[in-house]
Amino acid sequence: MKKILIIGCSSGLGNYLLKNLNKKYRITVWSSKKNIRRTKYINFKKINYKKMLEHFNFIIYCSAIIGFEKDDAKRQLSKFVNIDVITKIIKNIKNNQKLIYISTFGVKYLLRKKVPNYIKKKKNIEKKIKNNLNNYFIVRPCKIIDSMNVFKNNGKIDNFIFFKDKYIYLTSYKIILQTITQIFKTKQKGEVNVISKTKIRMDKLAKFILKDKKITIGEEPKNSFYNFVELSKDFKNVNFKFKKENVYKIINDYIN
Repeated sequence: MKKILIIGCSSGLGNYLLKNLNKKYRITVWSSKKNIRRTKYINFKKINYKKMLEHFNFIIYCSAIIGFEKDDAKRQLSKFVNIDVITKIIKNIKNNQKLIYISTFGVKYLLRKKVPNYIKKKKNIEKKIKNNLNNYFIVRPCKIIDSMNVFKNNGKIDNFIFFKDKYIYLTSYKIILQTITQIFKTKQKGEVNVISKTKIRMDKLAKFILKDKKITIGEEPKNSFYNFVELSKDFKNVNFKFKKENVYKIINDYIN
């Protein structure tokens, strides 16, 4: 039975993977937070990475800090989680172990404004992985519908503007899980953009999910931080098939 290590599992994708991979694989979960059920607390500043990692066939790195904080302490934490820990893992895993790195589809955008630090860090790590490892898979999800807090927290709806001129790709935890289980079966290294076949308008998405709830609809500011040109490419591997789902199927699966 394959031994899987998941790093970053206090919530979100890591937690979903734990729940759904646990029956077929031997799962170990590391977290820097204490007292989280089914996870092992790790002080990432003090561990012997080489010794601690050597028992696993696959290492899935889900841990990330997404916010663009100005506070010095949070900026340092962001660097530690998004750069330092994964860099040490890259340096200490063996050739027969596969690293599955959860990146972001945002690295395939050419942003017209300043590139967010989070995206810069993801690009940095992708480059390190490609330059130093022969056994890896980079997974780039687009907007994950399960993680969109505005749909999970009704209190945020009143202060949220759904842009009628903004179109987004969607994916889900379920699709990312299916992608990762395919990666377990291939001996190849590679990268995959986990996105829907088409985009959907933000206000239309809100109407699907929130139904009759009152929402604020507006237009995205022309100087928006998120105005971008898409640089997406599909990566095709001989033994790896990724099926793009229809965006409406993803929404219906989430609702139901």
